[in-house]
Amino acid sequence: MAQCLRLPRETMGILIQIGFLAAAAFRVVNGQKGFVSIDCGMDAGGSITDNITGIVYQPDTQFIDTGINYEIPKSYLTPYSLPQLGTLRSFPDGVRNCYTINQVNQGEKYLIRAFFMYGNYDGQDSASIGSPLQFDLHLGVNYWRTLNITDPFSVNPVEIITVAKDDYFSVCLVKTGSGTPFISSLELRLIDSVDLYTDVNQSNSLVSAFARVNFGGGPGLIR
Repeated sequence: MAQCLRLPRETMGILIQIGFLAAAAFRVVNGQKGFVSIDCGMDAGGSITDNITGIVYQPDTQFIDTGINYEIPKSYLTPYSLPQLGTLRSFPDGVRNCYTINQVNQGEKYLIRAFFMYGNYDGQDSASIGSPLQFDLHLGVNYWRTLNITDPFSVNPVEIITVAKDDYFSVCLVKTGSGTPFISSLELRLIDSVDLYTDVNQSNSLVSAFARVNFGGGPGLIR
């Protein structure tokens, strides 16, 4: 039998406040204030627009000068695939390759989101359960996350909410001996509210453990 979770009135009030904060943050998102949206592997001079959000993604050439551009084979994409996942940048050379994002206000709070879709771009069938494709993601000198990719069709998002200690962020892909690092998309979002994610400060960041899940907010993605 399904059971309902009854919340105290005080908790409901907090949830309503969070809803208002999220709506305010969404208005900022639509205006793209404090946004950097990067389509990794896109040819220089191009751009792509997400038809749902209206967000414009730019090439990654001004943020990094290493790596090789690839396109994902069409057979691995669907009509519902995020448009910025059609290309990626791969890093066969060097142990550590870093993106530098300069449009940052020191002391401000940011969400940094990266997407990884293998799509068998190299024709090597490198991602499987028995032989996963693994590499590390660092934010500056600090370890962020290990990517463990076992399915060429899967989209692997990772997020961190952090305070900028400098006027730039350095997002680095680091080899661990289990395949070639790559990245599909990289996003920077200014969190323009002191009331959101109050646990995040100069010493503490929040890292997504699994995924964001939509409970009852309607079908489709909420961005």
